[in-house]
Amino acid sequence: MVKAYQNYFKHLGNFSGTASRREFWWPWLLNVVVGYVIMTILFNIFGMNVTRVLNFQPGKETFLASLINFIIFIANWSLSVRRLHDTDRRGWWVLLWYVPIIGQIWLLIYFLLPTKKNRWNDRLA
Repeated sequence: MVKAYQNYFKHLGNFSGTASRREFWWPWLLNVVVGYVIMTILFNIFGMNVTRVLNFQPGKETFLASLINFIIFIANWSLSVRRLHDTDRRGWWVLLWYVPIIGQIWLLIYFLLPTKKNRWNDRLA
């Protein structure tokens, strides 16, 4: 789990290569948990308006939240492309995410598929 999360940030912006199911799902799970904890702390302890932060409304906390969201977006995007490579699909399939409902379900199925011999990695050769 820790190794997968280290690789998540180590390969930030790396759109080549592959990512196994474990390398893919652990960072997604940890991002959800950590994000929920951070938002709870900001809202309950510091009294920040989380809705304003999430909707990018003006405020001093918005810049930091926007920067963190951008970094996580790039990391998730590159991780998704590498996961698709691991199933022997081109990274452009990640654009299916923007097709409402059907595209997201389709990508979820691709992300759940086992590793296949592929052109980006010779681990299985």
